[in-house]
Amino acid sequence: SADAMTLDGSGNVTFPANATCSGTATGFGGGKILQVVTGTTTTQAYKSNDSNLGDTGLTASITPASGTKVLVVINQPFYVASYNHAGDSRGLIKVLRDTTGLTTQVLGHDSVSAGWFEMWSNFTFTYLDTHGANGSTAVTYKTQYAGMSNVEAYVQRASEGYAQRANINLLEVGA
Repeated sequence: SADAMTLDGSGNVTFPANATCSGTATGFGGGKILQVVTGTTTTQAYKSNDSNLGDTGLTASITPASGTKVLVVINQPFYVASYNHAGDSRGLIKVLRDTTGLTTQVLGHDSVSAGWFEMWSNFTFTYLDTHGANGSTAVTYKTQYAGMSNVEAYVQRASEGYAQRANINLLEVGA
């Protein structure tokens, strides 16, 4: 009939639009989440007048199989402030896979008049990474941060006695 399922010579199956399935599908290949690794920290890190990158304390390692990908999802509180300073009032966060930089994002403002400037923000990053691991090698993802001259930069800054939490989630995705 017109509602029949068809199978071509290459083994491809076509289902009619009104078909319903029940049970559990298996053997379909890609797109499966194979493993999840989470890293978190509430430890405040601070830099003052220091534009050298330093670790934020947020890190996670995963050992993905060859041919898979890693979905990297990061959420990290960030704060910059400058006092009686005109000009560049920015900080930056860098994401690394082992020693390879995946992105560097600038947070803050590049044109501040003399006086007080502060900015609370949340660094968010989502990236599907082709890692190149072979199934027996761990891959480490982490963030680093820095401020510009005359700037204080914080990650996970405690505010009014409450710690701020940073998270990194690594999801291995089947090919």
